[in-house]
Amino acid sequence: MTATLNYRILVGLIAMLIASAFFMSRGSQSEETAASNPVCPGSPASVHASCEMKVSFPGTQCQTVLEEITARLNHENSWMDPHNKGKYSLISSKSSTDEKTGNEVNLINASHMTGNGKYTDLLNLQLTMGHDGSCVLETCSESQVTSILDFSTNFCNLHNLYCNDNESCNSIHHSLDYMEEYENCSQNTVSRCSS
Repeated sequence: MTATLNYRILVGLIAMLIASAFFMSRGSQSEETAASNPVCPGSPASVHASCEMKVSFPGTQCQTVLEEITARLNHENSWMDPHNKGKYSLISSKSSTDEKTGNEVNLINASHMTGNGKYTDLLNLQLTMGHDGSCVLETCSESQVTSILDFSTNFCNLHNLYCNDNESCNSIHHSLDYMEEYENCSQNTVSRCSS
């Protein structure tokens, strides 16, 4: 029994060291993220968990997606985050026009506090209309403290703002169909988002 426990501890430590070396080799995550994707909010922690995604909503106008996301950020109709009853806060929301396409661009800055009140992550969401008439969401959530594994928390921070009624998300105004593309989001277990 003791040998098995010692083996598990050793394997866990080795996994943490490998993950730490991987993230350290990438340098400052906040600097790199800001350079590669201006949608990401950045983090003061040089090693931290994050999730960067692109989500498309087939045949859906961005105004519809914006209404639903904003309603959830504001916890309208007593909406509750299904991921451990976390607390979202809307920091800012602004619209502009893309000079190249003439399309409206909506940018949302928000935060998410874990259900236990210990950690607050920052998230940004940028909505634009795609060439096929579908709304495209470029989004990113980043931990603000040193972390390696977040057990899909940053993914759930984003996912729970648009997921549909079939996933226990309880939409407020609109049930949205979507397709997710993980750009830099290795921890993305959907089942963790409703527990």
